[in-house]
Amino acid sequence: MSNGERQCSKCDFYDPKSKKCHFQPPVFQYVFKPNGPNTGNVEREGGWPSVRPEEWCGQFKAKP
Repeated sequence: MSNGERQCSKCDFYDPKSKKCHFQPPVFQYVFKPNGPNTGNVEREGGWPSVRPEEWCGQFKAKP
């Protein structure tokens, strides 16, 4: 299978509405907030990773 065929948009783990990959559970990371009401704070954010439809990874699984 070529990389052109292994695209996130063609993967069973891809959610086209949110453009997120659901292969793994949501992950959390700490993000520095330089602007806004919480300026200078480091906050914990989480969720599935955002991906572009044309990207691909080694966990690709074709949609049924």
